[in-house]
Amino acid sequence: MLTGQNGILNRVAEAKEKTGIAQSEEKVKLAVMAAIADGNGTLTIENLKKELANNGITIPDNATFPVTVTTGNSTYQIDQYGNITEASTVPQISYTVTNIDGSEITSSNLPESAKLNVTITNINELTVTSIKIKNSSGTEITGATVNVTKGTISTQITENGKYIVEIVATDKKGKNASASPEIQVSGKIKIANIEANWTVADSTNSNDDWYAYKDNSGTKAQVNVPKLADGMTAIKYSTDSDLTAGSKWANAMTKDGSMWVWIPRYAYKITYKSSNKSEGGTIEIAFLKDTTNEFLDNTIQGEIKTNISDVTYTTNENGTKSQDQWLVEPAFTLGAESIKGFWFAKFEASNTNDLATNNPDLTLQIKPNVTSWRSMTSLNMFTACQNLTSDSKYSTYFNSKDKIDTHMTKNVEWGAVAYLAHSKYGLNGDEIGINTNSRYKTGIGNNGGSAYNTDVGKNSSTTKNVYGIYDMSGGAYEYVAACYTGYTNELTANTDTAYINKYIDVYESYNSPRFGDAVLETSSRSSGSTSWFSDSSGFVFSSNPVFLRGGYYDGGSVAGLFHFVSDLGSSGDYGGFRPVCVVK
Repeated sequence: MLTGQNGILNRVAEAKEKTGIAQSEEKVKLAVMAAIADGNGTLTIENLKKELANNGITIPDNATFPVTVTTGNSTYQIDQYGNITEASTVPQISYTVTNIDGSEITSSNLPESAKLNVTITNINELTVTSIKIKNSSGTEITGATVNVTKGTISTQITENGKYIVEIVATDKKGKNASASPEIQVSGKIKIANIEANWTVADSTNSNDDWYAYKDNSGTKAQVNVPKLADGMTAIKYSTDSDLTAGSKWANAMTKDGSMWVWIPRYAYKITYKSSNKSEGGTIEIAFLKDTTNEFLDNTIQGEIKTNISDVTYTTNENGTKSQDQWLVEPAFTLGAESIKGFWFAKFEASNTNDLATNNPDLTLQIKPNVTSWRSMTSLNMFTACQNLTSDSKYSTYFNSKDKIDTHMTKNVEWGAVAYLAHSKYGLNGDEIGINTNSRYKTGIGNNGGSAYNTDVGKNSSTTKNVYGIYDMSGGAYEYVAACYTGYTNELTANTDTAYINKYIDVYESYNSPRFGDAVLETSSRSSGSTSWFSDSSGFVFSSNPVFLRGGYYDGGSVAGLFHFVSDLGSSGDYGGFRPVCVVK
């Protein structure tokens, strides 16, 4: 008997299915054992992710224990101790975003609303009783067209961002198979507030549509994929020209139109022109993988260190002095957490009232050709940056504040931008142009009037094109979250040690073993014009405990990427600031 419940063909099919299940389970077991071995007896997400990938199995970047993995038709859960249990069948989805009439969306003609179409691809393995689509805040989008038998749902959406597909189902064994997979819609819906001459970029970066971190020869480097917050949109300049030629750092905008630039995780080496650090040098950059200290480019060689006290230097026959080991830029550690990169404000901060005032509750923005926000204490600047993700403010910028951290730029973050800018992926050793606008307009060039997207203005960018960061030289002085020991009260009233270590760089002396901040490594003395390019050096002390960076519009040759001086933290007309955004 060939068919029927006990027929030969059915038994063969069952045997094949059992074999497939056994092979799938074996793959998972092997990956778990290898990951535990990698961690010397401890199972970590990073090692598990790597070993599963070696066996052709992927898990999300933000996975946590217990980890759910699906291979073949089987689903397993892995706990932090390496225990593996078979789970119920998990609904698998695919989706499209189309015009309301079902036609394809083109980047040149984005609609104000679109249709999100979701299909459960393994519907034959499930009994589905309910499908809903919710926005990032968890509110159901009403008016959807649902077919639970076919496992489909379509609904109108009016903004890019995260959507949650809530599925209530059981599998063939009667086990609960309910799930809430997330969808990230990017670049499909027209966005308000976008700056003139900019448009939505392809966030998958097909054909380098969004970014290409190129060196001076035009060779593109591998970098960590920029992490967009929910409500952030990948953007690009709308025309290719001399304004866009060169290294293309990733740009994004938040819902209000504020503009940000991605600084990917890296390690660096400095080679000095001589034993006198004031004479400058070159900075090599090696981009690192995810949150690890592994090179993305496997052709790069050398040891990687995380502390400058472990670094040695060699004086070469030609008089140069070179760093022997790679050093991980400390800006890519936030508190106790390693990060893949961070978003740096493209321009000095301003506010929607276009005022210079000591009021941190105004609405912050990051835009070109507006007056920078000054006349505010360093304490209130710190607060204004934290306010971007406060309960009352976050919805101006993001759809959700989940997994987002905003804070005032620290010295190490300024340094991370300065080092990348000085490298072959930015200015290739040239000095950045100064913003000489006496009215503190953002993004202006060295003639005091040319906007950021002009032949003159682009030279005041970290890339000498519109994709870089502006106002790093001139404009207003910029306060950073860095101070002399004992004076963190000039930045925050919070006295918790972990909080201070996370958000403020604290210095005891000029020779403190700090690095990556463009202070000690790029100057020879604590005062004078001893920083690279003869930029000012002025270390903090008890009477002037807070760092200022970049110089101001009338600073001339002493302003620049490597400029640092000290101040009271008072609400002077000369001092501005900018925020940083970390997406976890």
